[in-house]
Amino acid sequence: MSNSKKHKVQLKREIHTLIIWSASSEIRPKVDKLLNQSFKVLKEYTCNWSEKNFEKNLMSFYAHSQMGKNIIEYKKILRQKAHHCGMGEFYLFVLEDEKPIYELRDTSSGKRNVNINLFDLKSALREQTGGGFRIHASDNTFESNKDLTILLGKNTNDFLNNADFSAQKESLNTNCLGTDGFKSIEEFFYLLNNSIDYVVLRNYEYLPKEYTLEEHDDIDLLVENLNFIRYLTHATPVYPNSDNRVYFNIKIANENIPFDFRHIGDNYYDLYWQNNILKNKLTYNKLINVPNQEDYFYTLLYHAYVQKKEIKEDYYPKLEKLAVSLGINYTRLMAISDVKTLLDRFLVKNGYKYTIPNDNSVIFNYTFSKSDINTDSYGKRLSSMLVRQDDHVYFTEVFYNQESNSIYKLCSSYLGNNENRFLKLLEKDNIAPKVISYKDDGKNTTVEMTFIDGIGLNQLNSFRFFWRKKNINIVLENAFHVLKVLHQHEIEHRDIKPDNLILINDKNQYKLKVIDFAWSKLKNEKNSITPEILNGRFCNKDGDHSDVFSMQETLLFVYDGFPTIKKYIIEQFSNLDLANNKTSIQEKKLNLTIVEKVKWMMKNYPKLDKALHEWYYKLRKG
Repeated sequence: MSNSKKHKVQLKREIHTLIIWSASSEIRPKVDKLLNQSFKVLKEYTCNWSEKNFEKNLMSFYAHSQMGKNIIEYKKILRQKAHHCGMGEFYLFVLEDEKPIYELRDTSSGKRNVNINLFDLKSALREQTGGGFRIHASDNTFESNKDLTILLGKNTNDFLNNADFSAQKESLNTNCLGTDGFKSIEEFFYLLNNSIDYVVLRNYEYLPKEYTLEEHDDIDLLVENLNFIRYLTHATPVYPNSDNRVYFNIKIANENIPFDFRHIGDNYYDLYWQNNILKNKLTYNKLINVPNQEDYFYTLLYHAYVQKKEIKEDYYPKLEKLAVSLGINYTRLMAISDVKTLLDRFLVKNGYKYTIPNDNSVIFNYTFSKSDINTDSYGKRLSSMLVRQDDHVYFTEVFYNQESNSIYKLCSSYLGNNENRFLKLLEKDNIAPKVISYKDDGKNTTVEMTFIDGIGLNQLNSFRFFWRKKNINIVLENAFHVLKVLHQHEIEHRDIKPDNLILINDKNQYKLKVIDFAWSKLKNEKNSITPEILNGRFCNKDGDHSDVFSMQETLLFVYDGFPTIKKYIIEQFSNLDLANNKTSIQEKKLNLTIVEKVKWMMKNYPKLDKALHEWYYKLRKG
């Protein structure tokens, strides 16, 4: 037996669709004959779409097969298809195949199991009309059901139960379902139920009677594919210039109703969880697909605590009611740590994980991504940072411990590991803090390091005693020394900026220290992470993280307002050659302009006579 015979499967009778687009209307008599020989023609429609709406109708009709295309690509395809198929009168046949046979065939979507009675007929007719797509036919019952719903506003069952079969031929001059908006929310969900896999994630209790609630102004869907639902429903993006925002408007009963289209693979929830939510869905009010009770409880719990700054009051009674019905120990009075334990158990049990949504407008509470570490003993919190990169979140919390006079840095393992290894490399060079202790639990790290007691270069402007040529050269010499040491160790700091450079007074000698090696890397190191926060004003415009460039920009920032000093700094950096160890200051004249001298004096001697201030402002005005 051949391989093709082996895969043939004959099923009970099926309903299918076939379309002759206007550019192939000359083949109509031949099609009539072939269809009557092999199928039972239940209904034949002569269809007319206005030229204005033709491409819009095609958009929803081909949404499923073209969901892999972005909107620009898809609109181009639709223009070509409209020109290729013709925008005139076309014919829709609704057929009954009494002996459907399924077999594997090569299709535009790869090798698929299709109804070969329809597929082979479609292929032969396309060849006879010069190739291309001037003939459409459904390959399976999913496609024929979808086609009927979009074209006629009736799925297969409703068509069979309600169509007028006394007249086999009929004219049809209406657009596809949803092209002009939807008459009602029921019509909208009718289309979804017969075309796309979805659930309403939450707040569906009042649907379909009420679908705009004061507390929740949009409807949250989880769908199989973002483009599919967008093209199918003619949804309009509220943020068209953002790739990751999924906030759309759909016209229902002459109103723009807002929707959030969460979709498989967008990291709104774990991918496996998303697939299981759709797989295990239930039907609510005989109309709307919703998560089962367990998924509803945990998705709502996750949403309320992980994805919100504050929990909305109406979530508490819903969660408590669901918890009682499921036998879960939850109350609104539970501590965050207990909620995290509850979520952790569910996720681990099912092989799911916390995920960082691609949509940057969605909050992620990083408390749920880190271990339960008690930070009470770390001291006073100085700062905290949260960075989202792809599907990961990286956090840092910095504490000052007065008792030990040290800094504690609690952070994601990647950042803590960098901090520890680079500080260890620089331990003997005396340009950075020294590591006191290091702990890594595989997920998060705690690094204790020496406290650098000094002035950040971002604060240097406020210390007038430092505005001297001698001190400018001291800072330059120290800056060059820092760059030289980093170069010798082949370390790229990648975040040189005023905040990360600390000037200390060590026995009446000024020295510059560099801190924060969380995003650093070795020169030829691959697989390093480069978040957008590194592309700030002190980064090279082409995105190259040059420590030399960043150091120069930092010093220019410190002496902003003094063009002569800035020119002096640029000249010194032009002579810097780390590769050949040319890192010395070349003494040059520093001749300030009159305005700069007055400004300099005012910085150093703020209590100068009022007349000097007035003279200075006159100079500024020219």
